[in-house]
Parts: sequence; C-alpha cells; structure tokens
Amino acid sequence: MIPPNGLSEWLCRTDGSTDLPTAIAWESLTPESWLAGLSKHCSALLAERDKGILCISGKAGSGKSTLGRLLRKQGMPGIAPGELLVIDDSMLHLKWFGIFPRRIKHRTQERDYLAPFASFFSGRRLLVYVNTHPEKRIERCDILLRLRCPEEQREARLLARDPDGAARFASTREASDNPRILAERYLDLPSDQVDFRQGMGRAT
Repeated sequence: MIPPNGLSEWLCRTDGSTDLPTAIAWESLTPESWLAGLSKHCSALLAERDKGILCISGKAGSGKSTLGRLLRKQGMPGIAPGELLVIDDSMLHLKWFGIFPRRIKHRTQERDYLAPFASFFSGRRLLVYVNTHPEKRIERCDILLRLRCPEEQREARLLARDPDGAARFASTREASDNPRILAERYLDLPSDQVDFRQGMGRAT
C-alpha cells in the first residue's frame, strides 16, 4: 500500500495486478493538429477529476525532453503552465516565487511513485512525466503519449546532442518503445513531422 501524499497514489495500480494489455489501441495524433488533440484529451480528463497524469515516452532522441520543456513553459490550450508539473526523467524545473529558476533532482533505483516530488504537486492539476522507461518509477498514468521518429533521424539527433550519442543509439537501436505501464488512453505521435519549438507544424 502506497502512503497517500497527493501524488504517488495517482501513479500506482489499485487492482493488485501487474498485467499489461496484450493489444494496445493506439490513437494517432496528426502532425498538423497534435497539440489540439492532446489538449482535448487532457482537458476532458481534468473535467472528470481533480488531477491527471500524462506520461511522455519514446526512445532517446525522439523529442521527449523538447516537448516536456514546451509544455512546462507554455502549457497547452485550456491548461496554463502553472497548472502543470513537468518531471523530466529525475529532474523537476521550477521558478521559485515565480522568478528564480530552480532544479530539483531525485534519482532512485527503486519504484518510488515519484514520492520525492509529491510536495510540489500541491496546487497543480496535471503531472507530465517524461521518461523512456516510466515503468521504473510508476505503474500507471491516465494518458500515455509515445513519440516516434525514424532511426536515422534519431541517430543524427543523438550524435549532435550527446558526446556518447553513438553508444546511446547503438544500445537502444533494437529496444522496443512499447509502454510497460497501464494507461487509460494511448496516443502516438511521429515526432519527426513536428517542430515542437513552433508548437505545431512540420519539422524544419
């Protein structure tokens, strides 16, 4: 039993099962209207309950952190940035008193249901958790968004971004990007066709 702390109880399964769907019904978001589609689902979720969990997954180099940063700074239609709490891997970015940037990092080797970040979820409505392997820390979410891009583009991004980009690509080339957590809705987006810096539209 997970002690209630305002966050962790939203991230654990209550049915006692560890089973995952054998067949996932993916809903594809179109590159031209992905933000409107994502906002529609998140807004509908928050109309039904006080808080919601959006998980962004995908292989390294698929654009997860870029999208997380966009949502943290701009929010989405109908959901203001102040209503979101974005945790990217093990890092939380905040503005202290609304002005001073602050980074809070909590790494763990155990499934902790993001308990170290619970106090920061107070007053927020939507948690956005960004991770290639979200199952390492949580068991469930409300909406899971998977980002995908061609392997050659993912390789190019990693080589340009990371000193160990070649090794990271090699170690993930054959890895599956299928989720290992339970979600009420599974969304799929081809990130190579979207420029997250512009909010929506084709990549340049």
